[in-house]
Amino acid sequence: MEITPQLEQERPPRPPIRPPEHRAHVAVAAAVPPALTREATPPTAPTTEKNQEQGNWFHRNRWFTKEPISYTGYQFFRSGLAAVPYAFGMAFFHHAFGLLGRESAKAGLTAQGLKTLNSQGIKAVNAVPELQRALLYKPGSKAMIARNALRFSQSPVNAAAQIGLAFTMFRFTGGLVKGLRDKVMDEGNSAADTERETRHWWQTVKHTAATNWPAESTATPWAALTLGFATAVFDKPPPKYLEGPVNLKRAWGKESKLLQVAAVWTIAYSIFFETAERLFKDKQILRGEWKGHANSLTNKDDPTVGTPPELAEKKQANGEAVGKPVAPFFTEDPGLGRLLFRRVLPVAVGITGYALAKRVTYQGVGGQMRAIDESVKGASKHAARFLDNAKREGIATATFGTLWMATDAWGSWYDKFFQKMQDKSQHKALTPHQARNTQALYEQLQAKEQGKVAAR
Repeated sequence: MEITPQLEQERPPRPPIRPPEHRAHVAVAAAVPPALTREATPPTAPTTEKNQEQGNWFHRNRWFTKEPISYTGYQFFRSGLAAVPYAFGMAFFHHAFGLLGRESAKAGLTAQGLKTLNSQGIKAVNAVPELQRALLYKPGSKAMIARNALRFSQSPVNAAAQIGLAFTMFRFTGGLVKGLRDKVMDEGNSAADTERETRHWWQTVKHTAATNWPAESTATPWAALTLGFATAVFDKPPPKYLEGPVNLKRAWGKESKLLQVAAVWTIAYSIFFETAERLFKDKQILRGEWKGHANSLTNKDDPTVGTPPELAEKKQANGEAVGKPVAPFFTEDPGLGRLLFRRVLPVAVGITGYALAKRVTYQGVGGQMRAIDESVKGASKHAARFLDNAKREGIATATFGTLWMATDAWGSWYDKFFQKMQDKSQHKALTPHQARNTQALYEQLQAKEQGKVAAR
């Protein structure tokens, strides 16, 4: 198609040509005269309103949740808010299974059987010799069904059901807070972007909820099986370490088995996170809601693992290097190295702090959730016990921010470390001859563009 003078006049003026700004072209930018670099571009005229020029409070303080003290506060605020629905979810199934176990025990066990159950636990009831069962077991098929219901109520399914409902709500709520914070306080936001995100924060929450809930409600309950069975099978510390006034020595002393708890929780939570997030990603891919690379658990550009094809094309069109990840053992996902050093290691550190913080908090609130025993009768007492258990579990689990502090900070540092290595691997220094030729080329292009503008 021939470009006529009329068409040429209708075209909007093209911006001045500048050298690419990616790190791979640092040597090129250094060779170009200051007049052609971004730093030398004349600043735009300031707006008349000071608020528009400087942005709102969130824009001026985008560092707020990234400094040590404010970062800690943000994580505990996030976990504290998420602990509210978590507490009610845990208390609900604890109450339901406790009531089932109480009524089933009365229907299936004799007075001697109930005494054995209360003093020695379900294992002692199950292990009673056949010749002595008549002393503990009531006769009849209804009693047998009741005993099976009792075993079910105290099986790992109990813990899995509690965690499945509670952690679904916990992760969902925590994700809403994180999503809103990332939107409003994004370092790449302009003043207008931050103002828009601040005004429409409720729309962001609703959109994030609609996007995440179908995947979260599918993934987390299945992943909760790992935590449920681990916590049910693992020998917990005696209740005395979780009750009474706050005593750090009892919380981390040798007899409290803190390191043993941390080791078991490290394995259990690592499997839980890995399973939940991969199921979450698979569901979002099926729904067309996944913006990240298929091999990444991050729903955005993840240079250490891979860039989504559409974004890779845009980057290449803009002269930005996409590149392949460096150090594959540490960056490939799925991969053993990235799993161990990017995910399991920070969990081990954070979960130890969380285990200690949760124990100390249990001491402060009077212990773990209380059993649904014979003293709980009538609607008012049931409601009081349910709310008391929800309060105990909610306050203790609000310390989950200890784990997030470790995993979020470590993950960010880990990715940036390998991204910097990747940038260096893409960098190609220019020779003096190439630099002079590049400088001359940009000068010619700049003069050509300026001539066209003057001709109009």
